[in-house]
Parts: sequence; C-alpha cells; structure tokens
Amino acid sequence: MPGSLAARVTYLLEPKNWLIVTVVGVGAHADGLAGAAWGLLAAFFAAVLPTMFISYGIRHGRWEDRNVGARRARLVVLGFITNRMNVSITGMEGSTGVRYFPKWSELAVTGMIIGIGFAAFGLAVKYLPIFPKEEVAVETSPEPSAVAVGAVMDHAGD
Repeated sequence: MPGSLAARVTYLLEPKNWLIVTVVGVGAHADGLAGAAWGLLAAFFAAVLPTMFISYGIRHGRWEDRNVGARRARLVVLGFITNRMNVSITGMEGSTGVRYFPKWSELAVTGMIIGIGFAAFGLAVKYLPIFPKEEVAVETSPEPSAVAVGAVMDHAGD
C-alpha cells in the first residue's frame, strides 16, 4: 500500500475495491451467507482477476502503470471485462427464471445507433484521408458491350 495518507485513501477508494464490497454486500443482503459467497465469486471475476491481469502486464513490462495507457492493451482489458459482464448478466437472468426480450423500440434504438456508426464510418472514409489512395489498374477490353451482351444471352432462360 502506498505511503502517504492521500495515496492510501486514493488506493482504498478505487472502483475495484468498491465493486468488491458492493457485490459481496448486495449478495449477503439478498441471500445471506450463500449470497455473500456468490458475491465473492462475482467479485473475483469482476475485480480481482482483471486486477491480477493488469498487475501481470505491469510486472512483465507490457504496461507502465495500472492505468493501461496503450490503446491495444486497454482493448484487451475492456474485452475481458465486457465478457465477464455478459456472462454475469446472462447468469443472473437464468437464475431468476425470468426471460427478457427487448421491445421493438429498444431494438429500433439499437439499430439506429449501429446505423449511425456505419454512416459515420462511411462519411469518414469518403471525406477524410483515412485510407491511402491506391491506383487501380483497369483492364480494357475491345468491346465491353458485346462481351456483356454475350454473357447475358448465353444464360438467358436458365
């Protein structure tokens, strides 16, 4: 643990520590000792294991500090955390016996967000210098219309 009082307080108030306490506390409140045990299991996968993963990366020189500044490294950690969230939400849904399917409006909003992403990417590619310009070699044929008509007529009636 760090030396100064401010460093200790900052360390104790990290989100992973709050996550551990909250998950165990909610589990204990909801289902007693069994809930606390499930909370400990959830805390292990949601906070302890990612922290160990980051610490391993720091010790082996992949990252400079626990903030994981490199973009690729952040995406690795984010993918791991997202996977754990997906598994935990699916597990909680299955344990309650309730089945959920989004309403049409939720599906529409999701589709809209995805569509906006595709449109923004398309506009960025078209108007910003994202991909380098490549010269495309165009092969010329003597009579392109005759070749096209011949190919269509060969398969007419198939």
